[in-house]
Amino acid sequence: MKTIRNIGFLMAGLLFIVSFILIYIAMSTGLLPLKYCIVLMIILGIIPIIIVLMQANKKTGIAGSMIAFILTIFLMFGVYYLHRTNKAIDEVSGTKVEISVVNVYASGNDTISSVKEAVDNSYKFGYVEEEEGGLVSQTIEKINKDYSSSIDVKKYNSVYEMVDGMKNGDVQAIITGSAYLALLDENEAYAGYKDSLKILMENEIETVVKDDSTKSVGIDKDHFIVFISGIDTEGTVSTTSRSDVNILAVVNNQTKTVLLISTPRDFYVPLSVSNGKKDKLTHAGVHGIDCSLDTLGMLYDEEVSYYAKMNFTGFTNVIDALGGIDVDAPYAFTTIGNEYHFNEGMNHLDGKAALAFARERHSVDGGDRGRGSDQMLIIDAVLHKMMSKEMLLNYESIMQSVEGSVETSMDKDEIAYLVQGQLETGSEWNILKYRVNGTDSEGYCYSTGDDMLLYVMEPDQETVDYAKEIIDKVIQGEELTQDNIDVFMQDHNY
Repeated sequence: MKTIRNIGFLMAGLLFIVSFILIYIAMSTGLLPLKYCIVLMIILGIIPIIIVLMQANKKTGIAGSMIAFILTIFLMFGVYYLHRTNKAIDEVSGTKVEISVVNVYASGNDTISSVKEAVDNSYKFGYVEEEEGGLVSQTIEKINKDYSSSIDVKKYNSVYEMVDGMKNGDVQAIITGSAYLALLDENEAYAGYKDSLKILMENEIETVVKDDSTKSVGIDKDHFIVFISGIDTEGTVSTTSRSDVNILAVVNNQTKTVLLISTPRDFYVPLSVSNGKKDKLTHAGVHGIDCSLDTLGMLYDEEVSYYAKMNFTGFTNVIDALGGIDVDAPYAFTTIGNEYHFNEGMNHLDGKAALAFARERHSVDGGDRGRGSDQMLIIDAVLHKMMSKEMLLNYESIMQSVEGSVETSMDKDEIAYLVQGQLETGSEWNILKYRVNGTDSEGYCYSTGDDMLLYVMEPDQETVDYAKEIIDKVIQGEELTQDNIDVFMQDHNY
């Protein structure tokens, strides 16, 4: 009997320790409201006491030890999953760095295979003046230092001019960012040219993203704007890239309202780094996430507090982790290549189908404009599902899915504040959707130089001004309905 009692006391003590660790980790995530934590503490505190009391006789002592053992194993799994979740939240939130990849390229037919060989053979290297905030200059300095040489370089005014110089033999190699080189695909004469090149050297450079903690006035956790960026790459989300999805989420946590505003990728606007010169909005991403965020802030005369960045890999992972989403399509359409068909009305989509829905522009009304509306439908469906208590209490699987493919500048405590509030109230959110409009045109772009006209979309200022108006309404808690927004868009024929 004494041995059974000792085992029971030992199991009760072990259960208490594991319970303490579980509560500590649960509280450290910051996601559970205090009342949830208190209830958990009371329950897990009482159970070991009951186990001890059960040691009064042999039969209940054995039963108590078994219960304690089973609960301890169960709680240990809970500790493991909570620890992983906490780690994932730390990695996704509070992002302060971005990675720019600057490469040295040579022709795919060239016999050399390294920068050293290029230096030894006295190659001339082309680069674009002031490209990517001096990162190319850093790469040139690195090459000079690594090979104790001063390489021969030639400066060009645009990526197109640089490529022409390589084609003509004026330079035998080029130094440029991988994101910058992708701009070639926007002109038919140069589309696919980057695929004919080979990489002699990759130089990954970390740049610090703007830190909002330095602001003299703190961010209002109940009223803020998030820039949602969808980048055109797979793999690491921290990599600098064009932003193909440009949506502002205007959040009023007190009225439980989110206003999604889509801005077309080809909107022709001054960038925050271009000194008034216009460019496509998507090109802002080449200059860093700060540039995209600040450029949209300039366009709408608003302070954009945070960003959330997702690549195509992350997009599919999140939706699959949610068990798919239900999207109400305004009309039926089939994607190019007939891979997916979507019916008018409700469609249940897994990650890959949702990505196809969000990326299609050839088969939807309005082309890229319509694609922006479809992207907001996807975000609407994701938000509604993520805000359910069922999903919030099962956040472990969601956080695991986004790790490495989603990042945000929101700090962990700011995310926790929103999750706690939603768990406590369980309120339905009113998600409104609006997109600005423009006219098809051509223009010279800051990022590609004055020697090549590209397709752009000239903003319709009335639609931009209306966006400013409804942003202010949501922030100030004034009444706004989807019908109000739809009437404006119908009156302006889009």
